Amino acid sequence: MLKIILCACMATGFVVLSATEAEATTVTASPAPEPTATARPASAGWVEWAKAWRTQARRARTRLARVRRCMGGSAPVRLTKAPKRAASAAEWKRAGRSWRARARDWQAKARAGVAKMKRPGGSGAARWRPLALWVGWPEYTLGTLSAIIYRESSGRPRALNPSGAAGLLQTMPGWYRGQWGIPAFNPFDPEQNLRAGYLIWSRSGWQPWAL
Repeated sequence: MLKIILCACMATGFVVLSATEAEATTVTASPAPEPTATARPASAGWVEWAKAWRTQARRARTRLARVRRCMGGSAPVRLTKAPKRAASAAEWKRAGRSWRARARDWQAKARAGVAKMKRPGGSGAARWRPLALWVGWPEYTLGTLSAIIYRESSGRPRALNPSGAAGLLQTMPGWYRGQWGIPAFNPFDPEQNLRAGYLIWSRSGWQPWAL
């Protein structure tokens, strides 16, 4: 290949440069880098959707934590932190889906826990302690309460006395028919019986059970 000879006229004469030398003296400017695209903040709709699931997850966690306390278990894990308001839609979607999964899982576990407390299986009075805590009985009363349940019904929720006393705490008809100052209830439902028993105890102490 023939080299093109560049001639420069100088005051002192001619300077001859080859094409390759001329190229070496040329400074080639590199192209400017492309600007990095920044993610647009999530719309208000996505943020509100995610926050609604976070609220549900918080409520479900609170309920499940209470169920587990009654049953002697530990509290669920804490929720992840919310993204910043200026975060992208992808981040808010990811957070919302995580909170939705937590809410549904914890709601199902809380329902299962309550069902277990209502039908604990086995026999005896001590098995009703978690349900008693669930309906409001203070923990310090559980020893005496278990003794009364054992004495009154041997822990059998459908126990019935000829006097009409019924259920775990053998509540009298005047109580469960709504005649003695508390709403009527089903004495054979363990949860309702214990809840009514708590109201009776709150007003009259252990006296209705001759203690």
